[in-house]
Amino acid sequence: MTLADGTFDLGAVPSGETWLSIATPNDTVQLTRTRHFTTAPDEGKYVEIARETGFVRGTLTGAAGDSKSLSALIYPDPGSAVDATDHLLIQVPLQTVTPDPDGDFAFGPLVTGAYLVIIERRHDDPRRSEFVVEQPTRVVVTRSATTSLAPLVLLPEVPVTGRVELPPDPELSKLIVRHGLWFARDCGAQRTGGTAELAKDLTFSLQLVPNEYVVGTYGVNEESHVEADAVVVPSEGVKDVVIRLRKSGR
Repeated sequence: MTLADGTFDLGAVPSGETWLSIATPNDTVQLTRTRHFTTAPDEGKYVEIARETGFVRGTLTGAAGDSKSLSALIYPDPGSAVDATDHLLIQVPLQTVTPDPDGDFAFGPLVTGAYLVIIERRHDDPRRSEFVVEQPTRVVVTRSATTSLAPLVLLPEVPVTGRVELPPDPELSKLIVRHGLWFARDCGAQRTGGTAELAKDLTFSLQLVPNEYVVGTYGVNEESHVEADAVVVPSEGVKDVVIRLRKSGR
């Protein structure tokens, strides 16, 4: 633990290549970067690390609806090489905030570097939450500065209704009926979508954003045991679509 003035003494450490990482005690936010250095045998080392943090602000436009059901999420860009030369990749905890009624939100303090921002709409059912933007927005946090994002346009959520034709496998069909049907799409490196419960007549109804979705069976396996054609959801939604589930060869 550092003293109140930020000083610390690690005592004797092995000579050679060393990585030093600084984090807050509760590990909820990283306030500094790591530092890389090399020491010779019996060599002392004085290391000074500046607190390199910044802030991000943004606003939402489009189909905002009830802002209380929206979450703005920010997480490190896994493909970023910003300032990567002398720094160790560390896990920076994801930050989540709820936009205010005007759609405004802010993150920080954040360790400097590249991040991705995405917007999620939560539902009462924990299986139903979807990212309501086309793709994550990339932002670079700089030291002692607030970075303002261009307005993020939210996609509308439109109705998707239809019924399912089950594969000729009684046990697999029971699992599908029990766990429902999920519609998934890739949003950057994240997967998002919604889950629809099946009625006794094998019909379903849910809300999705306009996009192309793959169809699977929630709770059976992350890699589905069934195959089905992709479903394209246009801006007006889809009515009475028929999902023909076929047993997978996997």
